[in-house]
Amino acid sequence: MTDRSDRARAAGDATRVARPEDAEQMADVHAEVWRDTCTGLMRQDVLDALDPIAAADRWRDFLGGDSFDRTVWVAVDPDGDIVALASAGPGRDEDAPTSHELRAINVTRRAQGTGLADLMMADLVGDGPAYLWVVEQNERAIAFYRRHGLTVADRRWDEEYGVHELRMVRGPLP
Repeated sequence: MTDRSDRARAAGDATRVARPEDAEQMADVHAEVWRDTCTGLMRQDVLDALDPIAAADRWRDFLGGDSFDRTVWVAVDPDGDIVALASAGPGRDEDAPTSHELRAINVTRRAQGTGLADLMMADLVGDGPAYLWVVEQNERAIAFYRRHGLTVADRRWDEEYGVHELRMVRGPLP
């Protein structure tokens, strides 16, 4: 465990598997993080259209269903509030460089720098092979993933979000 994740645990923050009753807080965290992080990086209409109520319904259905294809973790502060969420699962790309895809790590501004992202990375990916897509201009996230051994392998244009994304990879195909 890194010094950062030790600090997160010492501060009383804990990570755990998400539950259906977390859906509303997860939707709020997702919208908050995307608006804080992606304003000016992706199309504003995408950010304006984030709907926490609809997202909460989707999370509740996903987390309560049998066919959900990923693992989702949340980080909870000492007051019981969700301050981060992360998900990973089977690679979705036809040309996936590894079989494991980190789909998201979203940490609220108040929890950034606490080590929670390190905990979530350890929970969902460990030291194994993985890949992810990140907004090309999100320098903070890119630096975080580089620190965890991922390197830039590809670049693509995402029409839906109006951004260039980088595919970062760690390790060979299993």
